[in-house]
Amino acid sequence: MPKTFPFPQDLLDAQVALHETRAAYEKYAKTLPWSAEPMPGWEGDKQLHSSYRCHKEDSPGYTEEQATEVRRFQDELRRLSAEVMTHPYWSTLSEDVVAARMALKHAHELGRGVAMPGGGIPDLDKNRALADWLEWQLRQVRGRIRELEIKEQQEQRRREQAHAALRWKIQPQRSSSAALVHRGDCALYPVQGGFLNREEAVIALAEPDIEPCQICRPETGLEQCG
Repeated sequence: MPKTFPFPQDLLDAQVALHETRAAYEKYAKTLPWSAEPMPGWEGDKQLHSSYRCHKEDSPGYTEEQATEVRRFQDELRRLSAEVMTHPYWSTLSEDVVAARMALKHAHELGRGVAMPGGGIPDLDKNRALADWLEWQLRQVRGRIRELEIKEQQEQRRREQAHAALRWKIQPQRSSSAALVHRGDCALYPVQGGFLNREEAVIALAEPDIEPCQICRPETGLEQCG
């Protein structure tokens, strides 16, 4: 005889609400930018034997209203999940708890009293559901990895800019002008690398054929360090 689970109505109602809320959240999420915080876009490597390149446009991040709505959905999903998971009905089962939990997920499709052939979910359905869940998890993880990579790149650029701001550099002499000493972060000579420390910059400025940049005024920075 097929195993029937007489789920109480409040448990069925909570499970249906959980299904509906999750579906509404997934539909709303498709309308959101791909990252919660503003992020620059990116383009992936060209695929072998194909001209296709995966890419993302710049993300403006969530608006305040979008962030509030996402939190509301997440809070409601947590509340409904807890209501289903901790319902007193589960403590009345001495066995078949896993089968009953799986059956409850389909209760809105089959009716209040759910009969499962042999008292369980077919292996094919179990594995299909598992595959869908694992694919969703993988997409989430890959998206999170990409966000973290972008943040790391931004942090690296900030560290490099901060390092440059505490250094100096020399723009080689050109035919019509003298060599110039710049602050390390001067935009007029955006070359990275070959930085001078304070002592080297002081020595360079003492040379008769080297002048300070009139825009970033590197001598001011040297005076502040002294």
